[in-house]
Amino acid sequence: MTDSSLSTVDLGDKLTVAEVTDCYLGMLEVLLAGKAVSINSANLQRVDAAGAQLVLAFVQACTQQHLPIDWPEPSQALKESLDLLGLDEKINIERGTSDIERTP
Repeated sequence: MTDSSLSTVDLGDKLTVAEVTDCYLGMLEVLLAGKAVSINSANLQRVDAAGAQLVLAFVQACTQQHLPIDWPEPSQALKESLDLLGLDEKINIERGTSDIERTP
C-alpha cells in the first residue's frame, strides 16, 4: 500500500477524556477521506475508558465503511485498557489488523 492510499491516526502518548475531542476530530477526517487506516498507538502510555470507547467507535465506523485497519505497533497500555474494559474481544489488535467481533 502506498502512503497516498493510507490515512494515519496517531493516538499520541495519552488518550483520556481530555484528549478525546481532538482525537475524534482527527478520526472524523480520516473517515471522510475513505482510505485504508493505520492506527499508531506505539507511544500511547495512558488510556482511560473514554479513550478506549473512542477507539472502539472508530474501529466500528471503519468496519461499517469497509476500510481496512492496520495496527503496526499496538501499545501495551492500549491492550491493557481494552482488556480491562472487556473490549479486547470486540477489537482484535493482536494480529496487526482489526476485526470487530460479529455476533450471529
